[in-house]
Amino acid sequence: MPRKGTSIKALYGEALRSPSYRELFKQSDDSENEGNTSLKPEVLKMGEISISHYLTCDHRLDVALFQGRVSDFIKTVGAGNYSNLKHRDFKGIEVGLRGRIPSVDLQYFANGTSLWVKEEDGKDIGILPEQMFNIGVTYDGLKYVSISPYLRYVGRRNRPSDYQSDVDAGKQKDLLGGYPVFNIAVRTKKTFHPFEIVFVMQNVFNEKYYTVTEKSYKYDVEKMGRTFFVNFIYRF
Repeated sequence: MPRKGTSIKALYGEALRSPSYRELFKQSDDSENEGNTSLKPEVLKMGEISISHYLTCDHRLDVALFQGRVSDFIKTVGAGNYSNLKHRDFKGIEVGLRGRIPSVDLQYFANGTSLWVKEEDGKDIGILPEQMFNIGVTYDGLKYVSISPYLRYVGRRNRPSDYQSDVDAGKQKDLLGGYPVFNIAVRTKKTFHPFEIVFVMQNVFNEKYYTVTEKSYKYDVEKMGRTFFVNFIYRF
């Protein structure tokens, strides 16, 4: 803590992901193919430097820089075949602001991420968005419930060069557009203690959007439309 209200952290982490059953044993149409039992686990190593600073007692700014490498990344190389790449490198920055405005019973947050991922040959990969953004508020001014609307935006993504898309061959490398998703949550207050009810509506405006996949069928996958959740909680 170089000064009051400011902290700097350096972090390092490692993680391992073993090949799945499908990746190890799924066979292609070739009857002599015995699967991919020589696959190695993926190993992630990542470093991060983060800075948190209180602009005032109610408002905090967070900035994080991170960089890492996934060694022996498991990639689809054909029908029923998987192989280990040497590595994938990634780096990025996250910036977030959160706080509260007591005079109007309001809390807020906003954060954004920029991400860059490279193949072992230095080329960009598809699938992952380079930009993501979230913003939301919680209003506590009502007697019985709090209301939390929030917006998530995911930037455009590039389809991989070997993508088996159902679009025309000439469009397989086109960018898949970004999308916003608006959600809202309503939560009962302590007035109902020990009971709590949480109502969540996701994708309020029924936005039609897709994700790209790499390790499954390599098709654009349409995500869920407007969805409702209700949670009943009892604390004892």
